Amino acid sequence: MSMYANSLTITRWLKMTQIKDCAKKCICADNLRKLYVTRPTTPGMGYYLIRRTEHAENTYKECFDKHIKENP
Repeated sequence: MSMYANSLTITRWLKMTQIKDCAKKCICADNLRKLYVTRPTTPGMGYYLIRRTEHAENTYKECFDKHIKENP
């Protein structure tokens, strides 16, 4: 089985590479990167990943804003 990149995987990869760390070792940024490149293995897992990604994006935004305001 060979794997080819499609537009969705390329988009996810680009999103993953644009995440910046808000602190020296930012756990929320690492989690979001992992979720962006995770492929769903079952049809039901796709919805689950979307929900987890939305939650991780919100957590990352809050963390990033907090650290940027502390260290301009």
